[in-house]
Amino acid sequence: NESLSAVGLTAYEGSMTTAILFNGVDIPSVYTDDATGKRYDIKLESDVTDERLDEDMFSRIKLITSTGTGVPLDSVASITQERSLSQINHTNRSVSMTVSAQVTGESVTGVEQRMAAYLEEHPLAEGIETETGGLGSLVEESIGPVMQALAIALFLVFAIIVIIYERFDQPFLIMLLCPFCIIGVTLSLVLFGSTVNMISIMGVITLVGMLVNNGIILVDSINQLMQRSRLDYVMSIGMKYDIGDNVTGLMGYTEEMAVLKENITTASTSRLRPILMSALTTILGVVPLAFGGGEGSEIYAPLGQVIMGGLATSTFLTLFLMPVFYFILERHKIKKASKAHENKKEEIE
Repeated sequence: NESLSAVGLTAYEGSMTTAILFNGVDIPSVYTDDATGKRYDIKLESDVTDERLDEDMFSRIKLITSTGTGVPLDSVASITQERSLSQINHTNRSVSMTVSAQVTGESVTGVEQRMAAYLEEHPLAEGIETETGGLGSLVEESIGPVMQALAIALFLVFAIIVIIYERFDQPFLIMLLCPFCIIGVTLSLVLFGSTVNMISIMGVITLVGMLVNNGIILVDSINQLMQRSRLDYVMSIGMKYDIGDNVTGLMGYTEEMAVLKENITTASTSRLRPILMSALTTILGVVPLAFGGGEGSEIYAPLGQVIMGGLATSTFLTLFLMPVFYFILERHKIKKASKAHENKKEEIE
């Protein structure tokens, strides 16, 4: 105040001048356009409002006194540079600071993993805690519901197959394809350099319904051939048969095992073409999605990669492992049923 008074300025004049120079001041009045009748707010600004503050600017700016004399601003004001927070935020009653960035060209999961590795190697001071926010926090919160959706999808598919087959063993056999598809999913993500994220998990959920289709086709075909072979045997020996009777093992263990091998080979051969056609059309359909380029491709590409890899391995397993699993399962049932029929014959005799 003393330096301002010495050059003929008041504190109010000095503060208003600097406010106009560096921030601009809203005038409590409006301007009315006579031609259009529109009213506009008035704001008083200077040509240095958006410029960088430094000592050179202070020397160039002149303050006009009541006598009309120009006084350099640096004669009554000075610049002091200090680091400070524009605001102090609190989260759960603790002082908090947010560090944000826009992720481009990489998934959020990859950035989070590198951040976690860095913080593990360079721990923060005692009393300071970190927490992921933004999209990363959303992903973490969504993992639980998505895994629940996957479990529900598996249960519903299994329940529908059980209702159709009216048994638990063969539906369980078909559902064995689901865990094995993880091999293809993992290999696909590794080859494409993608990570396990929300989109890839959604792809696994989509796979659940696709995986069992080929297994159902093959198992149902073998079941029909086995049922037809058993009925032909019953008719050949002139035995009375009612719908619902269990004739498994009736023709004897050795003969029925030979029939089982023949029917598995026949069904696998006849179903090879439709299974491959169904799988290839789906795999080729998601190839553009898996190899998609351009902006945002790193977000949706894992969906196609998961479907392509998982469906490829499940098709291979259906054609080669499913017949083996079916043979092992039915061999035990035939052996048990054949022994029961032999004991029943001995009792009758």
